[in-house]
Amino acid sequence: MTLTQYKKTRRATGGPSRSLDPAPEGRPEGPDTDAGLVALEGLTTADLRIEWRRLHCATPPTRLSRDLLIRGVAYRIQEQAHGGLSPGTR
Repeated sequence: MTLTQYKKTRRATGGPSRSLDPAPEGRPEGPDTDAGLVALEGLTTADLRIEWRRLHCATPPTRLSRDLLIRGVAYRIQEQAHGGLSPGTR
């Protein structure tokens, strides 16, 4: 599934038009976050780089593998949904 296909599916099902929307902070992980994480596998490397830039507000390293792009994007989605690391862990 490409990023464009994912966006169209989300609009058709009444979901937000932005791709891979994380749950607002303070809200537990739900179907939106789950769908975003599942959709990562179907994205192209170029689409993953776009998501990385959107979520991290920075350009991904040029030699980062597709697997690490998926992991970095997935971590950020989960971090936004759950609030990140606890102060004790940091």
